[in-house]
Amino acid sequence: MHAADQQIVEQAIALAEQWQNRANQLLTKEERHIQEQMKRLLTHPHDKVLLTRMIDQSFRSNNPKRVADQLASLMAEEGVPAFLGRVEKLVVQMFIGMGKYFSSMAVPKLIEQMRASSSRAIIPGEHEELHAHLQRRKAQGIRMNINHLGEAVLGEGEAAHRLATYIR
Repeated sequence: MHAADQQIVEQAIALAEQWQNRANQLLTKEERHIQEQMKRLLTHPHDKVLLTRMIDQSFRSNNPKRVADQLASLMAEEGVPAFLGRVEKLVVQMFIGMGKYFSSMAVPKLIEQMRASSSRAIIPGEHEELHAHLQRRKAQGIRMNINHLGEAVLGEGEAAHRLATYIR
């Protein structure tokens, strides 16, 4: 690489670092928490597999006792995900120990929490709303990556509605 090219690369890196540092300063407490959790998730590849298995295997049944049993079995086999925070780990451990006894209350709360946690990253799939959102982000210079979610996270009715929207 030529000296001039190397200098441009170094300047670009320094500028990107400044921008990232400023962006980090502007993060809200909630955004910092989410970033830390995602960082932990990315540094524990096994947790990504475990999380996928939790969603895939555990939330397809409408029977809360079955879901609680499935989760307890999965956690006994795989352990509590390392990416979770201390409080979240404690809640999961309590769920493993007592969830099957209170499954009619515990499972809906767990599913509600998963949906709430993912709501910042889930956008409507209806053509008009999705198109408008993508246009706004494009105007802001932001590229989007879209993954379609199923009933495990959205709920069966919402997933069916979105699937019908995607097929049209």
